[in-house]
Amino acid sequence: MKAHSSNASLVSADVSGIDSACVASIGLECVGQLEALTMASRDPGDDDLTWSRQVVGELGSAVRHTVIEPAELPFFYDHIDISDSGLLFDEPTPTILDIPRQVAGYLDMAKLGSRTHFTGMGGDHLFTPLPQHYLGDPVMWWKERREARTSIGVGLSGIIRGAFSRRTYSNWLRHSAHAISSDQTVPDALMWEFLPSVPSWVTTDARAQVAAELLEEGHDLRAGKLLDHLQWNSVQSGTEALRPLEQATAALGVHLASPYFDDRVARAAFGLSPRLRYSLRRYKPLLAEVASPFLSDKTTSRNTKGMAVSDEYRGLEQNAEKLIQVFTNSVLSREGLIDEPLLRRLIQWPTDPRMDLGMFDQTLAVEMWARAQREEEVQWGRV
Repeated sequence: MKAHSSNASLVSADVSGIDSACVASIGLECVGQLEALTMASRDPGDDDLTWSRQVVGELGSAVRHTVIEPAELPFFYDHIDISDSGLLFDEPTPTILDIPRQVAGYLDMAKLGSRTHFTGMGGDHLFTPLPQHYLGDPVMWWKERREARTSIGVGLSGIIRGAFSRRTYSNWLRHSAHAISSDQTVPDALMWEFLPSVPSWVTTDARAQVAAELLEEGHDLRAGKLLDHLQWNSVQSGTEALRPLEQATAALGVHLASPYFDDRVARAAFGLSPRLRYSLRRYKPLLAEVASPFLSDKTTSRNTKGMAVSDEYRGLEQNAEKLIQVFTNSVLSREGLIDEPLLRRLIQWPTDPRMDLGMFDQTLAVEMWARAQREEEVQWGRV
């Protein structure tokens, strides 16, 4: 963090949960002056703001706190046309949607003099327990067996089955292909990854194509150790989501720094015993220990997390007509990949069990990214 903040008299940082609180406290120690940023939620059950105020109070008078109120924030899906950003994103991660919402407050930080903004992104990826950790440490599972069964669905039979499983990554891919083609996804928390699935609005032909690709990859692809694969795959997915935010904040003149995703930090964390990093009985115990010189036990014992789910549903309701227009003669439909009439019905009825918001965001991101790519090709005369 000193490398990120060298020659700076002021840095800024997100402040909400334990991940960002640790980063903010260390950033304050490096520089001596910190501008804390919290984006409030419209969700009455989201307690990020309450906790962030407690963190700021404990860090002391060298910290100022900027709160972006809900009324100042766009709704989810207000700004889905990524070409408006003037940026060309590498790939269609859902983060590319609603960039103005996701970087809200960073311009305020720049105006206050911050050129480096620290985030707590990556804390979940390094310090959230994976079911597979218990395969290498059955004693740890035995001590936390009640929590393991109820929280992550890992019982004794699963531990025994996983310990004796010899399914390679290639075999897992082939198994995934059959699960997709038969539409019978059986979850197994102790395998290489969660079995992939496709949303209900994907066409039969597209589903078959996905299964065929997985089947072909399964013949040749190799992976290392199960736990190494899972841990680094988690980091990769996190950094893919972070990349568009880094591009957008750079355009505002602010460097977005996420220390947990630094190679050295990740390698150091993954080199520790799972017993130090994780516990189902205490939320992120290692981070709580790191923050203990700066923050009270009450603050480090927080075990909630703001998810903004109700915000997303409200945004979907507010922008339903616009989203329906997006999926009327869409790029994905013209390519034969999605069933537009079904998807339009689900946008209007988001409580339908076939509507998965995570998959919808991914579908929308692919659609808007494909449009931006085509606009870029037209602009440069490539089509």
